Amino acid sequence: MGNTGSIVALEPNERRARSMAFNMDRLGVANACICKVDGLRAKGLGKFDRVLLDAPCSCEGVIAKDPKRKTNHAPEDVDYCSARQEEMLKAAIGAAKPGGIVVYSTCSFAPEENEVIVDRMVRQLGVKVEPVNHGSEGLASFGDTEFEKSVRNTRRFYPHLHDTTGFFVARMRVP
Repeated sequence: MGNTGSIVALEPNERRARSMAFNMDRLGVANACICKVDGLRAKGLGKFDRVLLDAPCSCEGVIAKDPKRKTNHAPEDVDYCSARQEEMLKAAIGAAKPGGIVVYSTCSFAPEENEVIVDRMVRQLGVKVEPVNHGSEGLASFGDTEFEKSVRNTRRFYPHLHDTTGFFVARMRVP
């Protein structure tokens, strides 16, 4: 953006907000406002051209970096996270202008936190999943569920293939 326009960043966790401010300063970003607000409680901020939702998740993708995730992780974590992520993604889509872009990301491998939620947004809200040029193709199905074909445009990043922590990314255009 070249420090043009405005960036509104929402982060309810004070420690993470301070880290975000440090990184923006380090990168020379001068057009951002960081608000210590939960994205679900931020109605009325207006409509945006672009919305990034880096959703709180079960963090399966960081096990290589944080081995404790192997033992302090339960199936209920995925259930809790996926319900919250769906709410947050609906709010993010609602905050985007018609024709705007929403990028949804997690550091989880669980389809319940990734393709399942994106598939619901395609079917319920009519978003279009646009291709991302990096990573591995999103899943076509999970269990007995076949995802809408465009969900394959999502991307998964695996530590052993992409030399990064594990994560998931979907780029969606709002109708």
